[in-house]
Amino acid sequence: MSRQPAGPRKVLRWLRKRLLPPPAPVRTPEALSRDDVARGDRARDLGDWLTAAEAYGAALAHQPGQTSILVQRGHMLKEAGALAEAEAAYRAAAQAAPLDSEPWLHLAHVLKAVGRHEAAIDAFVEALRRDPGAAGARDELISAGVRHRLPRPTFGSARAIADVALIGRNLDAALDTVRDWVQVSTYPLDAWDAFRRAYPVTPPPSKKGEAPVVVVVDAMDAIPAAVVRTLDSLVDQKHARWQALVRAGKAVSGHPVASLEAVDPRIVFVGPELQDLGDSLTGLMPVSVLALPAGAVLDPQALAWFLAASRRTGADLVYADHDYHEDHWRRGPLHREPALQSAPDIDDLATSPRPPVAVLFTDGQSAGLVDALSGGIEPSAVGRALIVAALNEGRTVAHLPRLLTSVWIGSAADSVPAHLERPSTVDPDDRILVIIPTRDQSGLLKACVESLYAFADRPDAVDIVIVDNRSAEEETRTCLAELSGLAGVRVLTMDEPFNWARLNNEAARHQNQPLLVFANNDVEAVARGWDTAIRRELARPKVGVVGARLLYADRTLQHGGIVLGASEGRPMHEGVGADPLEDGPMGRYRRTRPVAAVTGAFMAVRRETFETLGGFDERLIVGYNDIDLCLRARAAGLRTLYAADLILLHHESRTRGLNDSADKCAWDDTELKRLFDTWGEGLFVDPGVNPHWGSADGRPLDGYRDPTATQILTWLDQSVSPAPWSLARPPG
Repeated sequence: MSRQPAGPRKVLRWLRKRLLPPPAPVRTPEALSRDDVARGDRARDLGDWLTAAEAYGAALAHQPGQTSILVQRGHMLKEAGALAEAEAAYRAAAQAAPLDSEPWLHLAHVLKAVGRHEAAIDAFVEALRRDPGAAGARDELISAGVRHRLPRPTFGSARAIADVALIGRNLDAALDTVRDWVQVSTYPLDAWDAFRRAYPVTPPPSKKGEAPVVVVVDAMDAIPAAVVRTLDSLVDQKHARWQALVRAGKAVSGHPVASLEAVDPRIVFVGPELQDLGDSLTGLMPVSVLALPAGAVLDPQALAWFLAASRRTGADLVYADHDYHEDHWRRGPLHREPALQSAPDIDDLATSPRPPVAVLFTDGQSAGLVDALSGGIEPSAVGRALIVAALNEGRTVAHLPRLLTSVWIGSAADSVPAHLERPSTVDPDDRILVIIPTRDQSGLLKACVESLYAFADRPDAVDIVIVDNRSAEEETRTCLAELSGLAGVRVLTMDEPFNWARLNNEAARHQNQPLLVFANNDVEAVARGWDTAIRRELARPKVGVVGARLLYADRTLQHGGIVLGASEGRPMHEGVGADPLEDGPMGRYRRTRPVAAVTGAFMAVRRETFETLGGFDERLIVGYNDIDLCLRARAAGLRTLYAADLILLHHESRTRGLNDSADKCAWDDTELKRLFDTWGEGLFVDPGVNPHWGSADGRPLDGYRDPTATQILTWLDQSVSPAPWSLARPPG
């Protein structure tokens, strides 16, 4: 098909495009306003306030009522000193945006500047009505002395309640964040070496001069490789003013390792005779002395920390934490088995499998070291001997929670010392009264009573009072009749609402047995000699309350003592669910030791102590009355012991039920609050939980964390008190 010629109209359009100029663009008011605003901004940036105000005014001519432009024009006029015109601009902005607080706030400042104070106050009030968060307006009204002008819907009681609720929500969110951070930053129990590498020991917070210190290295049972490791760690100390006395026999003094005496004049090898060591120490006094066995490797900051702790506390003796390590000539140490110590206590040290290995003592106490070394005890037990001697003599002992020593595995210092004998005067004829509150559950009750007699060494010296609290089942009445026929068993009926504390207090009254045991009806003795263990532990000086090792029916651990101040500050049973063969950190689950508190499911106390303390607090009806009694014992200077050989099964909460409903949780929180109101921050003080321990929800001692300087110094200061396991009761 052939191409058709263009029509007349198309030709005309083509001619116009080619021959005529383009039409002028149409300028909209919006575009004109933008140009004027841009001109005003340039003038404002140059500090030309009047030109900027004129430009913003031109922009408003194109777009009247624009709030942001009106406010900018007001600013420029105020800067130029034209306050009346600025006031007019701000008022126009307020009229254009009746819900906006900004124009009223600027208007108020202009009115204040020209001395119209009442009008300024009115404007500040209007700003607050529109924006309750306008803190500047609020502060202006308060400073002007017109707090009563604060808008009531905004700042009255309703607003205050809403603000407090908001603060509470924000705090809860912050606490959740902190808990998440702690959970992430806590190293698991099997990651000790990774934790040690991630958190090297930092220097002490202050360093006032470098006092001299003598380091006594006991190398009598050591191999040369252990000696050189200890001496190398001394040479690497950041604190350089030290003198080492190495007590060694011929196997070491005749070995090339003794040549280090010529290499570093601070190292001196002395003979095996203790007289030689004593004479050498006497010639170097007065100085502080650090005693440690060969094979103990000091952290580079160790001497600095020991001396700083001694200087801060004025203690006669300072001990710290340590761990153990395997060594490789190229890869370096592999750390394991942390020995995280508790606050000073003889009963804890007596059963500890890893007592402190490095101990610093002050001037004039070198004779104690010579005495300890003369006893022929293992090198790993010398530190314990020094601490126990100091505690027995009433001298001050401080625990520094810093990992300042690591023992080379394979050295003599790696041995596990035998338990320390703890003398006590036991009267085997002391009668025991066991008090068992019950409500039905006859099967549990019968098993409890029969097991206590079956596993007692002296069943003839055990009396049992069963407190029947509104049992309703026929089987229970039959069971109570049978049990009351046993020698030493009687039934006390209390027909009133359940109050665990009151039931036990009433049963304990008007009796004369010197030893009291409070037991739930769902416990069952499974180890012989529970009565002997109670007599033994309650005969020890300053022991107030004794608790038991309680197991679930599958023999996993249900109670290994109670930990305070761990997850969210709630008291928690330690070791819950641990395997029957698991010893726990530092053997905690299987050794008798002091604890912050124990459960009332099975606890023992001397009658004299119980009556002096006033019995259980009957305002704590269901829970925490046992912990409160332990805290009152600690406040009286007595201690609570966890007796690991006092073993029973505990069918936990089968009588009362678990906290598995909102009502039960609310009740539990109510009683916990009452306990906190009584003890305050004391509810979170646990001298048995080293600050290196981290805890997850429901799992105390769940991992490791690096304590802050504040935590370290707070623990250090508390440990040096005359009774570090005691508790100061808050006033009121």
